[in-house]
Amino acid sequence: MLGLPVDLREVRAVLCSKMLLKVNFFKTLQQRTRDQLGAILDIEYFESHTDIFREGDIADKLYIVVDGQVAIYKRTAEGFEEVVATYQKGSQQTTFGEAGVWRSDRRRGTARTIAPTNLLVLSAANFPTFLEILPQYAEIAGANTAAFDKLAKLKAREEELAASVKEADAALLVEQGKLDDAEPLLRRALKGRESVLGNKHPDTLVSMDSLAKLLKQQGKYHEAEPLFRKALKGRETVLGVSHPDTLLTVRGLADLLMNMGKYGAEAAVLRRRIG
Repeated sequence: MLGLPVDLREVRAVLCSKMLLKVNFFKTLQQRTRDQLGAILDIEYFESHTDIFREGDIADKLYIVVDGQVAIYKRTAEGFEEVVATYQKGSQQTTFGEAGVWRSDRRRGTARTIAPTNLLVLSAANFPTFLEILPQYAEIAGANTAAFDKLAKLKAREEELAASVKEADAALLVEQGKLDDAEPLLRRALKGRESVLGNKHPDTLVSMDSLAKLLKQQGKYHEAEPLFRKALKGRETVLGVSHPDTLLTVRGLADLLMNMGKYGAEAAVLRRRIG
């Protein structure tokens, strides 16, 4: 004789509630509260060295580490991954991913397991209900988000300082005639500023213009031209068509076109702009 059908959702809810007992923050809650939370949580398992989410993904879940270990990585301007936080059973911090959910934002880092890991998972859709059941978590989530934002700002300052150092080193190499050695430094400085500041920030446009000028000096005209054009468009938009920095880029592009043998109307217009 077959038994009565089992509601798997109820089984899952009971299991999630029991798993919360393994997490420091949640095990002190009343059983009724844990049961309410269990009803809106799911369970996910990840093997070691598996990405849970990647930088740039839509933030649609919050995670609670029950067993295992997870690291959060940020990609530097150099293209390397750097660990900025770790979460594991028994540690002070066992929840992650709430910053993106809190802001309805994209992921600002990559979460990857270091060991086989069991996670309790809360969907963004259930986040308001989660806060209604556990209002004290709002303060924690807000603090975690603020801490992550502060760390991101510190990393941005480091990247900006690194870009400035690279540009200073590149300038010395140019003075010494070592143009080929200066090029990779300027490329990395530009990549760093684009990553941290965006394509239209005045400092990014300085880096873009500097690299374009260096490529022109090296005779790499076809690589320099699109950079000059991009820098010019950015400076005209951000600084204005008559700004001294904009006119320096106009001169650089005009000289480049002449060097390339492009003596047409565009070169003439650029020449008239700089007198």
